[in-house]
Amino acid sequence: MVRVQRIPIFPLPLVLFPNMPLPLHIFEERYRRMMRHCIDNQEEFGVVQQSEDGYALVGCTAQIRGILREYEDGRFDLLSFGKERFRVRRFFGDQQKMEAEVEFFSDEEIDSDPQTFELVRKATAGILSIAAEEELYLDSDGLEQMDSEELSLDYLRHGSFNERAEAGDARKHRYPAPSGDRH
Repeated sequence: MVRVQRIPIFPLPLVLFPNMPLPLHIFEERYRRMMRHCIDNQEEFGVVQQSEDGYALVGCTAQIRGILREYEDGRFDLLSFGKERFRVRRFFGDQQKMEAEVEFFSDEEIDSDPQTFELVRKATAGILSIAAEEELYLDSDGLEQMDSEELSLDYLRHGSFNERAEAGDARKHRYPAPSGDRH
């Protein structure tokens, strides 16, 4: 049986997969409201890749695992993980709130090597631990522009993320209409 549901959507310039960690710095008021609603009601939100061409029609839900840090001005950092993949049937929304009617699907099961799974689990836990200890500011624009060498643990520990946050990086992200038109 096909499961269909209407969920809040957070478009980002990345692709989220099940079990993938997704740390977010929430600063825009509309996303603060969305995330607080999801936290208060223990609901998931959907992540779809956003590009200049519009939105991807396949995405993944994210489950919030906790708030890492709250700031006096209302911003906060949270940690979420990808949970379940979906296809978008229809977008709803405007400049303040975006939702979609989605149809969930499962990927084919594959036999995975237990040693590889354990290695990935440990690496993910290590990166998240360092991010929490160092109070790193990880933004999707910075991550998208980095190559694999820059994503090393040494760079995460000593790189430019904190420098940019301390400098008060106040970039504004536009929120395109659900049709994909940019304003």
